Amino acid sequence: MFRYPADVYDREWEQLSLSFAFNFVNTSLNINASTPYELPQEVISKAVINKNVTEKLTYEWTMDDREDQALIYLHFAEIQTLRGNDTREFDIAWKGKDENFTISAYRPQKLQLETLYNTSPMKCRFLGCTVELVMTQNSTLPPMVNAMEAYKIIEFPDAETNPEDG
Repeated sequence: MFRYPADVYDREWEQLSLSFAFNFVNTSLNINASTPYELPQEVISKAVINKNVTEKLTYEWTMDDREDQALIYLHFAEIQTLRGNDTREFDIAWKGKDENFTISAYRPQKLQLETLYNTSPMKCRFLGCTVELVMTQNSTLPPMVNAMEAYKIIEFPDAETNPEDG
């Protein structure tokens, strides 16, 4: 687990539980992470891929209430050395209750961090949230992800400060 001081925002980063279904890859090379999210090198220098290369990579979590909304941030950087004929390309899909977040034919950049996210909060189907990374027909390599963040939106219906005080 990584936290402050490795993460300047004191987020708690945990590796997925070791599973028979995943391969974990890493690099000792420096990842260019010049984004406002300031992810630690210890986090983005690792990635997870499926052992079965033809299966989609799925991340699931549950919400407490059907009306809960979430934001998800997916962090990608290609950390493996690709051979001349190798291609890593995949679709990203989050099917929400009333809307979908989809990116088609995504290719992670070599040693360059990129963050993809839904720009407005979404409700999950029932209580379960699922994000899928699905290999395209053009791809010779399975999908991979370096890090994910999922946030539940918490609304504060009562203002903490009296509007007349501002």
